[in-house]
Amino acid sequence: MITQIVLYDVNPRNPLAAELIVSKAEEILGRIPNTSLVIGPAIDSARAVACSNGKVVKMTTWPDETAKQEYFAHPLLSEWCRFVLRGWMLKGDTSSDPEAKFMDHILSGKKKRRWARNPEIPEEEVVWNGEEIVLFSHE
Repeated sequence: MITQIVLYDVNPRNPLAAELIVSKAEEILGRIPNTSLVIGPAIDSARAVACSNGKVVKMTTWPDETAKQEYFAHPLLSEWCRFVLRGWMLKGDTSSDPEAKFMDHILSGKKKRRWARNPEIPEEEVVWNGEEIVLFSHE
């Protein structure tokens, strides 16, 4: 089995951000075949190094590498990325679709560039504020 854990930082200026991320992930990603999805608000930890304020945890599991690759190629994943990354762009981008370029940049894993909020997108439509990703294989 292969598991990916994503810890999303949510937009602190959108009080519904965490709830929207959870419901949309279940609605969109939950329909991708051969994929197990668990998502919810992060729970506070007593450990000094842990901070879960304003975060959502998504755990996605696949039975094998083929299922994982099918997930990453599935059109519903693009729909999810469009939703979760809405309102962000690469700093200085003047293209006609700055969100698509930002999405491609984030998904490609290329060298980090500076990000900026897209001023044309209302705050209540912005849910994402960054993320940490861990991918591992297990039995």
